[in-house]
Amino acid sequence: MDLALRTKLFDNIVEFGRAAGFKEKHALDVNKVALTIFDQLQDLHRMGNTERLWLETAALLHDVGKSKDKDTHHKLARDFIADFSSLPFGRKERKIIGLIARYHRGCIPSRDHKIFGDLDSESRHYIRKLAAILRIADGLVSGKSKIKSLICDIQKNEIIIRLKCKKNISLNKAVKKADLFVHIFSKSVIFDMEIIPCYSKKSLKRIESDLIAG
Repeated sequence: MDLALRTKLFDNIVEFGRAAGFKEKHALDVNKVALTIFDQLQDLHRMGNTERLWLETAALLHDVGKSKDKDTHHKLARDFIADFSSLPFGRKERKIIGLIARYHRGCIPSRDHKIFGDLDSESRHYIRKLAAILRIADGLVSGKSKIKSLICDIQKNEIIIRLKCKKNISLNKAVKKADLFVHIFSKSVIFDMEIIPCYSKKSLKRIESDLIAG
């Protein structure tokens, strides 16, 4: 897909999110983190551009049901996405994307869940892997978290996610929501956070003056 078409698709998805009352900044932040993890773990998950686009759409729209019902918004997001024919995807793709969004919180995918269980094994496989990434991304982007950079380090038995942040952030949600990732990829997930000092322009000028004077 060329850049112009991709930009148009992104804009259409965001417009759908706005119409459904999503929190745009949170959606964009989750999307950025999710795609960063996806790209850096390519050697592990071995998915391609189509699956990346599914993840991007699910990440942008995972909270579209929140304005209707906070407690069940993940299931509402699944239904909104699956039923909204104006999204530039076929019915089956919308169902897959909706289920990726649905599993960004709550229980992990199960064959006992009718909509998920009715899909073919390949589709279920992609949903599990992409939802595993989305859960971690959503767990990392909570409150006023300020992630400046994220690097994934693939080890034999674990994935180390190294974060550089403007301030200390709680990793409790991310640790909890790594459950599906651990289950699917059979690797533990470790978060390593480094705080980057954030200076105002005034402070930087003062530091610069002190260095020159010293």
